[in-house]
Amino acid sequence: MSETRKLSTIIFADIVGYTALMQEDEPMALRFLSGFKKTVEGETKNFNGRIVQYFGDACLLSFDSSTNALDCAIALQTGFRRDGKIPVRIGIHLGEVIYTANNAFGDCVNITSRIESLGISGAILMSKSVRDQVKNKQDFLIVSLGSFDFKNVAESMEIFALANPGIVVPRREEMKGKLKTRVPKKLPIWLALTVIVLLIITSGLYVYNRFLTGNSIDMANIEKSIAVLPFKNDSPDAENVYFCNGIMEGVLENLGKIPDLSVVSRTSVEQYRENPPSSTEIAKQLGVNYILDKRCFL
Repeated sequence: MSETRKLSTIIFADIVGYTALMQEDEPMALRFLSGFKKTVEGETKNFNGRIVQYFGDACLLSFDSSTNALDCAIALQTGFRRDGKIPVRIGIHLGEVIYTANNAFGDCVNITSRIESLGISGAILMSKSVRDQVKNKQDFLIVSLGSFDFKNVAESMEIFALANPGIVVPRREEMKGKLKTRVPKKLPIWLALTVIVLLIITSGLYVYNRFLTGNSIDMANIEKSIAVLPFKNDSPDAENVYFCNGIMEGVLENLGKIPDLSVVSRTSVEQYRENPPSSTEIAKQLGVNYILDKRCFL
């Protein structure tokens, strides 16, 4: 089997939700697929591209020019909207591709499919390598969507979206795709308590537990919930309030890492910055079992 290697701009496109649609409405799914292939075959030729392969409701296209690839992607999405509003997402990447008679392989192809998986219907996403090829061309409006960690890709990649009229730009929270699964690190409860004790010793922190009314207590039966009151600046320098707020944010962030501990948000406790009621009353109002209060002596 003969192979050739070539620097190419790859487009990967597929119909969003096709599998579910096939189960719910097979005739519509087949109409979408027919319209999808018709548009792909017409527009790819218009921009000197090559249809490398179809994968069911998806296709892999190859271009010698990133400009032609983006122009084709815009034409494709325009055609999909026109021909029955076919919901398609498109990903584009530039890199070395290994070609055989009827297929293409390599990291470039794999990365393109991962970029495409982040998209939503009507979107055109691209890698930085594609963006850098066309960034000075006024025909393309491009915005950064931030960096993403893809499965089986060693380094984070910055992803960009085409923002031309008629092209959908996804919000970050809409972008799922083939990403690495992040396993949150659990902060041991003993470590968090150690930090709190050190703060008590060094900087005037006060912890109030509204259940500590007797000599013994069954900690297993107490719901873990805490409110961190706004830190007070007791230093003569009024500007130190910014440092106090920074310390408070750090405490909130670390408490939030403790499994099963409910932490009241900062916005909910801001009302107690000036002339707060007693700790007992605050605990009742917020429905928490612990109150953490601190004075800053910077």
